[in-house]
Amino acid sequence: CGSTHLESLADAVVRGSYDIGVAFDGDADRCLLVDETGATIDGDKVMAVCAADMKRRGKLNGNTIVATVMSNLGLHEYCRNNGIRLVCTSVGDRNVLEEMLRHDYRIGVPEKGSYIEVFNSDDEAFGGSGVKNEGEIKTEDVKWHDRDQSILLTIPPMATIYLRHKGQVASGRNSFDEAPAELEVRGHEEKSSADKAEAAEAMPKKTVKRRTAAKKAEPSEGAPADKPKRRGRPRMTEEEKAAAKAKREAEKAAKAAAEGEAAPKKARRRRSTAAKTTAKKTTRKTTAKKTASKTAKAAAGES
Repeated sequence: CGSTHLESLADAVVRGSYDIGVAFDGDADRCLLVDETGATIDGDKVMAVCAADMKRRGKLNGNTIVATVMSNLGLHEYCRNNGIRLVCTSVGDRNVLEEMLRHDYRIGVPEKGSYIEVFNSDDEAFGGSGVKNEGEIKTEDVKWHDRDQSILLTIPPMATIYLRHKGQVASGRNSFDEAPAELEVRGHEEKSSADKAEAAEAMPKKTVKRRTAAKKAEPSEGAPADKPKRRGRPRMTEEEKAAAKAKREAEKAAKAAAEGEAAPKKARRRRSTAAKTTAKKTTRKTTAKKTASKTAKAAAGES
């Protein structure tokens, strides 16, 4: 790959007395440089030189450059010593692009002048990364979000920020107390507690009707008026318990008698089956003897 093996490029630059040589990878989205002496200029050096030049000309947006965690300590020290903010992301072009798009995010504002960030949930005081908008944020005559004025912001990751107009901060007026008329939501005015109470009293109360399976029977004479209700199966009296016990014993006796009658029948069946088997065996033996006798007589007659 041309961006990893620079020997041939370095030799060509030195032999031809060129000022610089550029080596691209296969799809030309990465490159490394070689100076006039054949020394390698890696990506960290390229970003450092470009950042310093753009800052000097006032073209470095947010005074920030974006690199990855693979950048060496030298780039961090260079940016710190030259007043350049360095933001590092995970490895990958997509991560770098997302971080770059987070800066210079334009939103429309209702008033012209300067805005100040008064709250940022990504502040280091709350355990955040410290990405914030420092100083005054001046408006520009660029229409955005249906507003005549707009500002550029740095959007912190997974955070919330609050902005106030500089005039409102100086006068002590809260910008959220006097919202623009177009932001007011009509038809949903908040009612006072007295109005809510009156509305609740005016509403008809709903009566809950309970369904009962049957009407309650009137208590008989001599029975207690307030008899406690019992849940589940009603308790049996002594007479009912005795009747249930007698019934169970009668069922057991009937079952035992039925089993006793069935047992002799089975025994008789087994005995009759055994007798039939014995008779068959005796018949077979008699037949065999008769056959042997006939065979012996026939043999004697032939002789």
